[in-house]
Amino acid sequence: MQDPPQISTKTDAERTYLADFQVLHNQTKRMEALILEEHKKLEGLLPSEAATEMIQLASSLETYGVDPIRVKESLDPFSAQLLTVSQL
Repeated sequence: MQDPPQISTKTDAERTYLADFQVLHNQTKRMEALILEEHKKLEGLLPSEAATEMIQLASSLETYGVDPIRVKESLDPFSAQLLTVSQL
């Protein structure tokens, strides 16, 4: 028998913990808000259940496992391109 879900007493203002951490390279307030919305959906789950949910979500993304690498042509330092590497 599972324990009943815990109800959080934290307000949205108290959930701004994400602003204190740079999780993404190009993190914005909008992204933080979207991440917090996803995080709210995981409340009440066991840590292992929440981890499973997030792994399933991440692995379903088109860019899962793709590692972008910025490369430049040696003759033209302003010609930066992104090269993506993926392990199959």
